[in-house]
Amino acid sequence: MNTTPWTDIFEYPLWLCNTCTRLEGLHLSGNNLHAEFPHEFCSSLASLRHLDLSENSISLIPTFEGWQSMQTMDLSRNRLNFLHSSLQQLSLLVNLRLNHNFISFIWPEIGLFTSMQSLDIHDVRSLCARNLQSLWARRSSKL
Repeated sequence: MNTTPWTDIFEYPLWLCNTCTRLEGLHLSGNNLHAEFPHEFCSSLASLRHLDLSENSISLIPTFEGWQSMQTMDLSRNRLNFLHSSLQQLSLLVNLRLNHNFISFIWPEIGLFTSMQSLDIHDVRSLCARNLQSLWARRSSKL
């Protein structure tokens, strides 16, 4: 997959929702995206398999519904403090990066995804993250 990162974006490119419905990879790392991630992205980009939103200031992704094709997602280095429970529906997710956020709760079931090969939650400031790291280590040792 050939991706070209977009930089210097200050607003979410909502035009993608209508014009790129078969988009498989989106790299918006290192921009000035902030506040809540628009629901339009979640519901209209069903073909999305690779998403990189790292190094922004995103505080909330309201849902992960519609992203059942997602395989890799990098949400690291944002201002996330909550993950919607619909994250549990991403059964094809192979790699998930959540490091350097302010997440107060992570669904323990994330660590049990059979497709998951890489889960990066270091420097996530929560007790749940530490418990999840322990669960992930036990899961990995049984593989």
